[in-house]
Amino acid sequence: MTRRRRTLEPIVDLATHPRRYVTVRALAAYLDCDARTILRMIYAGALPATRVGRRWRIPVEEARQMLRWPAR
Repeated sequence: MTRRRRTLEPIVDLATHPRRYVTVRALAAYLDCDARTILRMIYAGALPATRVGRRWRIPVEEARQMLRWPAR
């Protein structure tokens, strides 16, 4: 029995993203990191997000601001 691989969401361009929110997986694909990293940032309060059902949505404006954060 073969397992189905979970397909990644297409990489979004945050500068031209037409919607207000982006998913955790789409942001992780854009930042080239694991989705768990984004979830840890949400749980730590470093990245504001909204829960929609059982999934998290990150406002595109917050994601854009996150990209402007200074590196530690």
